[in-house]
Amino acid sequence: MEAVTRFNIKLKAEEETEINGVSPHISSQQWEELLSQLDGLVDGDFMVLSGSIPSSLNENAYSDIAEYLSNRNIHKIYGRKLVEQGEKS
Repeated sequence: MEAVTRFNIKLKAEEETEINGVSPHISSQQWEELLSQLDGLVDGDFMVLSGSIPSSLNENAYSDIAEYLSNRNIHKIYGRKLVEQGEKS
């Protein structure tokens, strides 16, 4: 990404306050570039899929990445979004 992605601030006191910045727009070309970069992962590498998905992407973007890597020996660590979707690979 060429721009700052976003800032998220959490204030913890008696109550928690969240200030979440706007997600960047990710074009289809940038998405394809990301998938191409995943080709550089090697057996035994770790991939963490976590956090909110920018609104410009399909809500199943993390599942799509997990599927893209499913036939490789990449250790995948899932955040809540994938766990809620029932991802098992």
